[in-house]
Amino acid sequence: MGIINLSQLDTIIPQIYQRYDNIYDRIAYYSGEFLGTTYVLGPLGEGEGNFPDEDPRFDFQRVDCMTFCEQVIALSLSRENFREFLEILDHIRYADGQVSYYHRNHYTVTDWIPHNQWLCNDITPDLPGVKNIFKQIDRESFLIEHDCHPDVNLPVENVDCFYFPKQNIQQLENYLANADIVMLVTDKPGIVVAHWGFYIRPPGIFRHASMTNRKVVDLSWENFIAYLQSRQNLLGVMVVRIKSSPDLYWREDD
Repeated sequence: MGIINLSQLDTIIPQIYQRYDNIYDRIAYYSGEFLGTTYVLGPLGEGEGNFPDEDPRFDFQRVDCMTFCEQVIALSLSRENFREFLEILDHIRYADGQVSYYHRNHYTVTDWIPHNQWLCNDITPDLPGVKNIFKQIDRESFLIEHDCHPDVNLPVENVDCFYFPKQNIQQLENYLANADIVMLVTDKPGIVVAHWGFYIRPPGIFRHASMTNRKVVDLSWENFIAYLQSRQNLLGVMVVRIKSSPDLYWREDD
């Protein structure tokens, strides 16, 4: 967070946890603290000495759409201090919290959502008028391209999931709740989701790390709809809802 010094987090985290009695209000608070933070694609990695991506495991000064959401959620779940935040962040970003490039949740639909079932639910299938999308994920080629060579051959993954079509996007807000993650679905081969952000209510906005604006910004819902409808490569959205009481399964006291 550009406004809050890292050294203050051990004080801020318990204060915010006590001030807001639910995770949704904490997401609204922490995401607001990131407004104006610089956009940089792929700012996080596994830390110094961890090949092939030695970028830091957290960064409050630089975010992309995914790391913005991940760090906000991790802060919102934290009760005590920075160390706890980093532990939660690792479990959000990696399968079972195993910090390695291979175990990182690179793909939203095949990695991030299923590995974070303790945290959230994909509510897209419950929305009216959803459509199917079919994609193929070539994980092995992706990993090799990024200098991560798996020990075994990885088959191409067939993905079949639902999305809410942009033709009906005017109706979507009726089904959204504060702090829902809105994910933009693309027709680009090899991936399903092209961009993420939070729906924040009130006032009803899309808060995201914007590549166009090069920083975290708020976009009015009307302008979000206009943007989605103007982009031919975007098909619609998925909606992921954070659980009110996520199961921090690795903690002995929870």
